[in-house]
This record gives sequence, structure tokens and C-alpha cells, in this order.
Amino acid sequence: ALAVAMLVMVASFRQSLDQWLSDMLPADLYLRQTARDSAQQGQPMPPGLAASAARLPGIARVAAQRTRDIGFTVRGMTGSTTLLARPLDHRLPLQGAAVALPDGVQPVYINEAMRDELRLAPGDRFTLRLEGRQLPVAVKAIWRDYSRQTGAVLMERRDWERLSGDAAITELALWLRPGADPVAAQQALREASGTPDSLEIASAGELRRFSLAIFDRSFAITYWLQAVGLGLGLFGVAASLSAQLLARRREFGLLLHLGLTRAMLRRLVLAESLLQAVAGALMGLIVGLAISAVLVFRLNPQSFHWSMDWSVPAGRVVALLAASLIATGATAAWASARALRAGRGEALRAVREDW
Repeated sequence: ALAVAMLVMVASFRQSLDQWLSDMLPADLYLRQTARDSAQQGQPMPPGLAASAARLPGIARVAAQRTRDIGFTVRGMTGSTTLLARPLDHRLPLQGAAVALPDGVQPVYINEAMRDELRLAPGDRFTLRLEGRQLPVAVKAIWRDYSRQTGAVLMERRDWERLSGDAAITELALWLRPGADPVAAQQALREASGTPDSLEIASAGELRRFSLAIFDRSFAITYWLQAVGLGLGLFGVAASLSAQLLARRREFGLLLHLGLTRAMLRRLVLAESLLQAVAGALMGLIVGLAISAVLVFRLNPQSFHWSMDWSVPAGRVVALLAASLIATGATAAWASARALRAGRGEALRAVREDW
């Protein structure tokens, strides 16, 4: 049950992360400054870099993003959060449905951490504070944000520039023309910036592979835990089966006296053990799926503010159950061979003791 629960939870998280990366990284290349401010946000890029990048050969489209800290007021409570102002012309990984807002209300998206911390829901209104200015906004929807465990607000960049007058850029997303060389495009971007060593440039594929590699390293321990759990289960099977065979030695002696061979007894014990193993595997599957549902739908959102889609990797679950049945059968065969090693005379003495 523990192995199934961990397998389903990790697979659900990984598939949700993979889909989130596909939704949040629609461009081919991403560029930002290496320098950070006091809040560890990227420093604004040189003015005109976005326009220069758009004129480079091989670049089909450029989208700018502004990331910065911003204050907020919610029901009299004040604090600060991260603002991401970017073009919202692509599919967002929403948690739940978006709501329709009245005309004249500025829509924003908040992540799950901010929703849980401030008890906000789609349709609720609050205020963003920027250098003494108050920007009334309303929550249009909740979006999944696997990149942070703290609150964040997402807004259309054109609306942000109109409301705040802040036209600074901290990140660029770039789409390449068909057939363009990504390496040549990156080199051209560095040269156009004037300070090539101050830029970080990565492709969407590199960011995706890097993120999934970190995920796999972080959850590699779960595979060892599954192996340890399976090993402990097999140890319990061997101990329990040995005790049962010892308690049934009079029964086996009688069966030997009636003409059954040790090979027939071993097959009988193996069949009984496999039937018990199948019943145990089915019970473990049901309990494991139930535990994984608790982990996916309750524990993970409450602990990390990250929701995910429940996904059962059928092939890996079947392989795990098959491995446990094979290992149980091998353990039962070993235990029965060891217990039935006694000679016929000893078995008959066990029968006479019973009489």
C-alpha cells in the first residue's frame, strides 16, 4: 500500500509539473539579467533591448515581462507579494474556473499560496499598493504556481503599464522563426545587449529538462523507500509462512503418509501462498490508491500550496504488483522447501505425536 501510494503521488506530481512547464513556457528562448535586487528579483534590462531583440534575424516575436515586489491590502491587512506582469495570450494552468468580472474592474490572477494565506477566492477584491498609489483589483482565477511557495499576483502587462506607468522589463520571452538556429540566436542576443556576461539565456527545452531533473533527484529517495517497503514485506511473508509451515508439520506428515510427495506439498504451499499474495496485493492496491488520493488532494495542497491532477501510472503499478507477486512466490518456494526438508520418518513421528 505504501509503495503504491508513493508511486501514484510522485507520478501525479511529475505529470502535473510537466504540463505546468508546457503551459508557462510557450516561447522558444527566455532571457533575464543575472543581477538581482534586494528582493532577489531580476534587475531591469537596458531600455531598448526588447526592440533590438525583435529586429534580430531569426526572431519572430518578443514578449516582455516585469517581475517585482508590490504591496497589497486585503480586508485591512497589509503585506507584500510578487507581481508578474506578462502578456496573457496563452493558456494558463488554472486551478478551477475563471469568473466573469464587472466592467471597469481590473482582473488579476493569484497563486494558490496567496489564496490560502489571505483566504481569497475568485471574485474577491483587494488593493495593490505602489509607491503611495492604490490599484483596486479583483481575483479572476487561481493559477498553479510550482515555481514558488509564497504568494504572487499575475496581471496582463499592458494593464500594468497603463495603471502604474512602470514600463521596465526584467525578462524576455522570444519565439524563433522556423528553421532558425537557437545557438546563433542566443549569441546575437548577447551581442545586442552590449553586456553579454550579464544575461542568462535558456531555451524552453533546457528549462523543462532542468526542472524535471531537479524533481527526479528530489524524489529519488521514494524509490528506495519502495524497495525497503517491499523488502520488509517479503521478510514478514517469509517469517509468517515459516511459522505456519512449522505449525502444520503434522498435517504435512499425514499427507506424506497418504502418498503425497514433497514436490506436491511444495506446489500446494506455493499455490496457497500465491492466493494469499493476490488477495494482499489487491487490498494493498485499494488502500494505496486511497492513501495517494489523500496525499494528492489534501496533504500536498495544505503543506506546499500546490494542487495537482491525480494520475495513476497503470503500467508501473502493474509492474510493481507483478514484482511483489513474483518475489512472494520465490519467498514461499524457499520457505516451503526449507520446511519440508525433513525426512518421511520425522513426518510420521509428528503424526504419531498427534495421535
